[in-house]
Amino acid sequence: MEVLQNYKQVVDARKKLKEKNISFIDSSFIIRLRNLLRKLGLKNQISIGDIAKSWDILSFIQFIEKKVPKNEPILDIGCYCSEFVVALDALGYKKLSAVDLNPGISYMPAQNRINYEVSDFMSYKPKVKNFRVISAISVLEHGFDRKRFLKSMSRILMPNGYLFISFDYWDKKIDTSKTRLFDMEWTIFSSNEVRELIEEAKEFNLFPINEPSFKCDEKAITHAGYKYTFGQIIFKKIT
Repeated sequence: MEVLQNYKQVVDARKKLKEKNISFIDSSFIIRLRNLLRKLGLKNQISIGDIAKSWDILSFIQFIEKKVPKNEPILDIGCYCSEFVVALDALGYKKLSAVDLNPGISYMPAQNRINYEVSDFMSYKPKVKNFRVISAISVLEHGFDRKRFLKSMSRILMPNGYLFISFDYWDKKIDTSKTRLFDMEWTIFSSNEVRELIEEAKEFNLFPINEPSFKCDEKAITHAGYKYTFGQIIFKKIT
């Protein structure tokens, strides 16, 4: 468990992604142009990436580059508009899969190299036997049953494989019960809820790779009228 401490970490992470040539965020003008062309039916390509997600994306990519060979199978869930799997493709990873309920993933980049599938990842049946890495970036906070999620991910993860999750976070509980995002419930996880998640993960042989740290310095993220930050955990499946 690590926590985004301040917005400078987001800025620094985006700079490093650009230096590695794996930053795919368009300018605001290009995004508006693409949206207009899509509305007119003239262009289907979507704009991907989110500046705010620079920190967790870079962190997970750096871990993969150190620990995971380029021929190992990797799955990204909730992939619509995410640049994570696209960045891995640009780095030369060969066995990439990506799953989302949004059929718009058919407009994501690198269709000839990345195995995109429209599916409910809670009951997903992969074409490969198991994955070395599964990433869920800003997924779990959107109304998903934690235990069912962990059970589903453990089911398709190799022994000694890694599950990456990042999520909206603040040490003290922030009530979002009256707000829905993507027509789903929204949770900003508190430190107590993260501790519960870590304990629940043990039931499915998933253990954090390092000692959790819950330290918060700054509410670095503002969205839908709330201020909070991000947390991330890398679990390892130990059987």
